[in-house]
Amino acid sequence: NATRDFIFVEDTGKINLLVTEQNTTETIFNVSTKTETTVKELAERIIKYTASKSKVVAQVSNSEASIQRSVLDNDILMKQFPSLKLTSIDEGLKKTIEWYKKNNK
Repeated sequence: NATRDFIFVEDTGKINLLVTEQNTTETIFNVSTKTETTVKELAERIIKYTASKSKVVAQVSNSEASIQRSVLDNDILMKQFPSLKLTSIDEGLKKTIEWYKKNNK
């Protein structure tokens, strides 16, 4: 049930440019979507969007070092850039899969 806060790579680049252009060096921003997604949900979405016949196999780690929950608060970022629109995980996956298909022949 480990969760992560996945962000589309183009959004990360866009945010880096916004921060650089506005010279906001005095502020620390969490670059995130503020949305938790389980690793299992991510795998299921990839299977769906690729029409794969793969099955999700759970790998359980009892290690104290394994992170069970990772989600960041992006309120400061969104307050600084209120018009910023982040890509949903579904749209990001679709774009990534499409890019991969075009560039891996």
